[in-house]
Amino acid sequence: MEKLWIILLDLTKTIYHSETGWLGHLEEEGVATGKHYTVPIHLQQSFKRLGYRGDDYPEAKRSASEVLSLPLFPEMTEEQAEAVVKAVLGCTRGVVGRE
Repeated sequence: MEKLWIILLDLTKTIYHSETGWLGHLEEEGVATGKHYTVPIHLQQSFKRLGYRGDDYPEAKRSASEVLSLPLFPEMTEEQAEAVVKAVLGCTRGVVGRE
């Protein structure tokens, strides 16, 4: 059974200032990623009848663009886990406090 390892991006502390930059970098490194929530929950179709607007929950809206899913599964080898960590750390290279 595959599980999700979720990370919240602080785009001010990375070399990529958008989730698409992260996705591209991780893909280049061979790490499968995904968007965990592409649409904030209050804007999903099943809640449309409640009349929420896009700016009703700004943190939910922000999180939808800053949360990525990384691979995590029982058969994952230590080498595979290290490759994921190395790729994620590669997104922070050159940032103050990370060299």
